[in-house]
Amino acid sequence: MKGTVFLANINYSESSGIFKKIYVQSKVISNDSSCFLVCKKEENIFILHFVNGEILNEETTEIIPTVKNLIRISKNIIKENPIDRLYFRNTLKPTLKQVMLFRFARKNGLKVFYEVPTYPYFGEQINSSTNKILTFFKLVYDKIIFYASYLFIDKVIVVISNTSVRLKKKFVEITNGVEIDSFNINMSHNLNPIKKLTFIGVGTLYNYHGYSRLIKSIKKYNEQNRNCNITFEIVGDGPAIKALKKDVENLRMENIVRFHGKVYGESLDLIFSKADIGVGALALYKRDADIDTTLKVVEYISRGLPVLTSGIVRGVNFEDMIFHVENSSKDIDMSHIIHAYIHFRETSTMTILEENRKSYDWKTIMEKALI
Repeated sequence: MKGTVFLANINYSESSGIFKKIYVQSKVISNDSSCFLVCKKEENIFILHFVNGEILNEETTEIIPTVKNLIRISKNIIKENPIDRLYFRNTLKPTLKQVMLFRFARKNGLKVFYEVPTYPYFGEQINSSTNKILTFFKLVYDKIIFYASYLFIDKVIVVISNTSVRLKKKFVEITNGVEIDSFNINMSHNLNPIKKLTFIGVGTLYNYHGYSRLIKSIKKYNEQNRNCNITFEIVGDGPAIKALKKDVENLRMENIVRFHGKVYGESLDLIFSKADIGVGALALYKRDADIDTTLKVVEYISRGLPVLTSGIVRGVNFEDMIFHVENSSKDIDMSHIIHAYIHFRETSTMTILEENRKSYDWKTIMEKALI
């Protein structure tokens, strides 16, 4: 194995779950070889060179990170280094230069892998757009470029968001993953009656995460019951954060729902250590999905936390740790969730949780995808 160029139109950020994903993917791909991760850092193109799972070199260029320039830099790396594989993460900014890059790679003997982080994404893009007509035509163009690219692609790596999807011949389904050695399992051994329950929601927040649904359900439960004190810790930022803060203010829940902003490292581990249930996507219908593909769900599972979600979770073996709610805007029955959590504590063991998270190791996932 020679080396890989991993092209991702993503900004470098220590707090970004998406950047962490491509960082670990690149690191894993470089095992027993090398990998050049071409991405963005502020207003420049940023190149990370991994060799045998370690960073050999970092280079911040003075080149504006347009898609055109990202492609040009990737071609130069291929010309100047022993490269036999191109891994391209869908940019949602299609261009004919993308097709020419794939054609160039194939002519030079490279295998071409094309990742679609969430598939299909058309409904999500239309629903979240403020100019739906323009977005529609952009997606049509995106599809034209994809089919032109398809001629030169060896495998299309996809994370499926809807069970109704039928995969084409070159498509390979994966789940999102983590570097599981980075996480310790946080297991509660306390089987006493539950007096307090803490939810945690982490990541870039969008409307399809449905956190307002949970907030309103907690409010309703706390007003009607005094058996268990429920709180919600929200870590991160994103398009939905302003509306969530407004909901909390209007409901006078400032002491129940806490916003931590962007947190990572030991500070994030500390918040996780006090949490009982991780919150995935609770309104997947808003993105025409029924599978929860969010990165946060995989992190919860890797930390041994059960997951509250409105979707299916691919790859999980220990179903007792997935608490399903209806994929709608209806209130959540918090008493039912409490009973599910009690059952989880009674049935889970450290051995079960360790075995369960192994399928989410990026090393295992990428080895299968790149065969």
